[in-house]
Amino acid sequence: MNIVKELSAKVSELERKIGTNSNSAFLQVFENKSLIGRFVQGTVSHNLGTVTAEVSGQTVLQGLVKINADVVNSVNIKLFAGNMLLYDSDRVLSVGDNEIFLMASLMLVEGESVEVVLEVSPSEVLSNYLSTATLYLWLNSFSAKTNDKSVINADLSDGLMCVSLMVDKKIYNFSAEDVSSLDFSKFFYYADGLLSDCVILGTESPTCCWFRLASDNTLYMSKSGNVQDERVVAKGVSVFSVSAFGERSGILVCFIRDNLPYYMTIEGESLSSEMAFEVNKGKKYKSVCALKSNSHFIYVVISTDSGTNLLFDVAPELGLGSRVGDCIQIETKMLYG
Repeated sequence: MNIVKELSAKVSELERKIGTNSNSAFLQVFENKSLIGRFVQGTVSHNLGTVTAEVSGQTVLQGLVKINADVVNSVNIKLFAGNMLLYDSDRVLSVGDNEIFLMASLMLVEGESVEVVLEVSPSEVLSNYLSTATLYLWLNSFSAKTNDKSVINADLSDGLMCVSLMVDKKIYNFSAEDVSSLDFSKFFYYADGLLSDCVILGTESPTCCWFRLASDNTLYMSKSGNVQDERVVAKGVSVFSVSAFGERSGILVCFIRDNLPYYMTIEGESLSSEMAFEVNKGKKYKSVCALKSNSHFIYVVISTDSGTNLLFDVAPELGLGSRVGDCIQIETKMLYG
């Protein structure tokens, strides 16, 4: 079969399966850092960038504003998209560095573009210093971005969602009963780390499982959301990704160590032995993405340092020590455009 036709058919099948699974959640994340470096002695307006919708739907805007204050005072922060006011809140500043999270959402139609503008106004003339502002844009979509490390990972199941956010090597976690309860002001600091991910385990009494890659490249997991209760999953890890399988009865953990990809499963309190993906060991692999799913199949995208992507169609079997089922491997340099 022509490789282009085979690839097209495989991606169409992947989109169809994911489209019929209402419990799957994917987040495509874009990051735009804006260096401001201005004293806020009056109203400061700053263009954070332009948002263009490739497809119609809801886009979530999450901002991180950093302000240094000499004395305790308050500022008003607004976020505009075009002529629409999306966010308006008064925030109290403490002496020193302040990290302020803000969040808003808007609906965009395909091809629509809007400019996002941040506006900061002090309650009185004081020497507040607005150092930087970072804008994150994310939305539910079928997407696998394998060349960059994700800053936001999330999972969604009936009755529960969990989100893990990385900011300047600090991990912030959040869980809620539904998407409408998402509130970045209620994210809690979990721990420092290099990467984070999360997955929901179980259906009758679902539990958020939090994963953290520490600075010493040790991968940890916690079911309690308390870093003190973490357990070691693997060591020497450079990047990782997790997904539930078997109708959320187990977790597939994919990771890269010494430039080669591996996987293992977690069922209950037991970890399987690690196993290697069947890849060309003469190449170097830099990233791995296990697409979130609660079914028996999981698609895993693995990237080489030359930009080649490998797509594995895997089906973990229940029972520790079992190998991942037969894999369909497609190699292309333009898997997702």
